[in-house]
Amino acid sequence: MRKMLVVAVAAAALLSVRGLIQKGIPYCLGYFPEHGVKIPVPSGASAAAAGGLTRAQFDAVLDRLEQVYAPIVAARGGVLEVRRLWDDGSVNASAARIGNRWVINMFGGMARHPAITPDGFSLVACHEMGHHLGGFPARGLSVEGQADYFANMKCHRRVWLEEDNRRAAAEPAIDAFAAKRCAKVYPDAARRALCVRSSMAGMTMAKVALALSGQDTLVRFETPDAARVAQTSPRHPAPQCRMDTHFQSALCVKPATEDFAASDSHPGACTRDRGFVDGVRPLCWYKPPVPAADAGLVLDAARLIRESLSGRGI
Repeated sequence: MRKMLVVAVAAAALLSVRGLIQKGIPYCLGYFPEHGVKIPVPSGASAAAAGGLTRAQFDAVLDRLEQVYAPIVAARGGVLEVRRLWDDGSVNASAARIGNRWVINMFGGMARHPAITPDGFSLVACHEMGHHLGGFPARGLSVEGQADYFANMKCHRRVWLEEDNRRAAAEPAIDAFAAKRCAKVYPDAARRALCVRSSMAGMTMAKVALALSGQDTLVRFETPDAARVAQTSPRHPAPQCRMDTHFQSALCVKPATEDFAASDSHPGACTRDRGFVDGVRPLCWYKPPVPAADAGLVLDAARLIRESLSGRGI
């Protein structure tokens, strides 16, 4: 793929993915796989007239993200650059690390999609932040599934901490199954409401993904993706799998202040080998590492199988 990634504001030149690779710049291609859909700024009407967010809503979401994460990035020696590319019709978003600049490109076309909501757009921004702060598993930046896992569990818990989440979680369109699961995990009303709101943001973006891909299917909280990967995938998970990831991250009880680690699956996360059932990374994109204590057993079993097949074993 040779998709171009915007890495400068307004009149600055575009750098190709080839150029980023040659320069050794960590990047993510986009919140969605390449699809070619563009939604320009409407002529003679507000963006809301065609669906989606107004410019004021677009800016309000990104103002809050910058307010929360600029100091966090600065504490790590970086400078957060949230590029507000309102006039760009790309229905996508992207991220890149250029020196000490932690870049997030937020395109107006994404905000203007008819199915988008402020919460869905916030989830996209949090996903791009997750490429920088999501930790393991990563390839330069955190892989797509891990950026999704970060978005609700860490980012939205910080961004929406002081908001009236109970009102947002009481909307008529709230999914009953998601609300029940959140109530099971969080007896506290405020945490439960944040879980529900975050889960519904995940459903919004799964529906946008389906619309862009042309798939005539449904996403449902009660029917998670049954796929099982043989190894962790760095690519964009399928829409149901992505929604599962956003849902599970909303259900993980680990605090937003407990950071993910660069090379360890446990810090900041709910993991199966530590006894968690809710809040774990879905197996439709994630393959848990073999615990160190079991690695030798796996290698011994593989050796015995090879010897048996070659006639030297039992």
